[in-house]
Amino acid sequence: MSLTASSVHDVVRSLDWPHAPELVLPPPEAARLVGVLGEGATRWVAGAVEQAIEEARGAGGSDLMAPWDRVRWRLQRTIADCLVRMVAGDVSTVPDGTSRDAVVIQDIVGRDVDLPTLTALVRTLQHALLQLFLVHALRRPEGAAAASQGVHILTSALDGWVDDLIVDVVAERQRALESTHTRRRAVVQALLAGNAVDTGAASTLLGVPLAGWHVACVVGAAVGSTVESSSVARVAASLVRAVGGGTVLQHESSTGQVALWVCAERPGRAPEPAGLEIPPPLVVGVGRACSGPSGLRRTYVEASDAMRLARRSATSPLRYADVALAATLNQDEERARWYVEHTLGDLAGPDHDMVTLRATLRAFFATRMRVAPTAELLFLHRNTLISRLDRVERLLGHRVSERTAEVQAAPAQRATRRLSGCTHRVEPATRSSPQSAAHVPLPSSLGRRRRSSPHHRSDAGVAIQRPERRRSRLRVARSSSSSAAAAGSTSTPGGH
Repeated sequence: MSLTASSVHDVVRSLDWPHAPELVLPPPEAARLVGVLGEGATRWVAGAVEQAIEEARGAGGSDLMAPWDRVRWRLQRTIADCLVRMVAGDVSTVPDGTSRDAVVIQDIVGRDVDLPTLTALVRTLQHALLQLFLVHALRRPEGAAAASQGVHILTSALDGWVDDLIVDVVAERQRALESTHTRRRAVVQALLAGNAVDTGAASTLLGVPLAGWHVACVVGAAVGSTVESSSVARVAASLVRAVGGGTVLQHESSTGQVALWVCAERPGRAPEPAGLEIPPPLVVGVGRACSGPSGLRRTYVEASDAMRLARRSATSPLRYADVALAATLNQDEERARWYVEHTLGDLAGPDHDMVTLRATLRAFFATRMRVAPTAELLFLHRNTLISRLDRVERLLGHRVSERTAEVQAAPAQRATRRLSGCTHRVEPATRSSPQSAAHVPLPSSLGRRRRSSPHHRSDAGVAIQRPERRRSRLRVARSSSSSAAAAGSTSTPGGH
């Protein structure tokens, strides 16, 4: 054995990875690797591949539905084969065809993942694996020669994998041009682009009544998470139940988001968030019921906007009907930030008091500006609520009722988006008002739960009667100057 071959052999046999995950290769193949490479190098294969996948998902991980289990299996087999050949002194390239995987190829073609994205992903995997091997090899005295040969073998193997993928994807796309799946996908994409289609032919191809009613649900997840097909199926089934029946149409984007429509001849029920089954880490937005081919696009756009807000506010599911104004304002991030800063002023601040006051204001609007129901919702005494609303008006510089639309929109928009240029945290998760379908994000410390008896105790501990549910008027906020003037006109020296 030459000096270089001996160095490569020693470096490979010295590889190890503490607490590595299990190999996903078949047991006989894994046992053979242990016999050839040793337990340490076998653990290194599993650990290095797992770290490379995590880096790839972090760098270009917007593809939430990539078949990572198949990628993991393929990479483990490829890297293990490279190490076996290093130990044996074989520097030949991977035999043609050994790196092909029909499942991965069909997934890439089926979801229309573009080749530049695919190539960048594989290059990220390749870079991570090469770096891990080089770092280990160069730590050993004899590692320089081993590093050179290892890089040659690993690069050849992974380049072969990329070449095979590109060739097979191009061939599969040519074959799929006439397939039903591709034609269905093209029709959905045309509808989402707002293009005219033959309604009858499209309904037959898609298997749904395109001229009927549609409710869309867009499913996503946080960056770094994955969307499992079984989880999407659970969301679809719960959406059908919530709407009251219909046929499901599913469309998967190249970035891993999944659009679901429940289509029926007649309009169904508006789905309640509590009736939807959303397995973590999924994030879901739901559109309103819309009719016809244009309605299929409209409810999808609404659901997409709601899903983006749900992802930013950590609140899922969100219905577009509950956040329509905030969704509209959030289309332009910079202008939305300007709007909030101009409308709320100091009330837009990140400190706890401002968060509490904004949540109080949202609850006030959610209960149609009625004091008693708002106090009930927030578990506050009526006077405490009025005091907070007075403070809100002093911060705004005008009565809440004077600019209702603007003041109602700004806190809702502030709660559902982390604006660029702001260091404020996204405000807490939502709780629904019994008087309104609108979502009201409330801090956990906003109010204290009162007893269920007809009487309760205020913060001072004095027993008072629970307020009746009746319309109340908000006191007019006095400016500092008017307060001083009033005090001067009513007070006398030594008076009480």
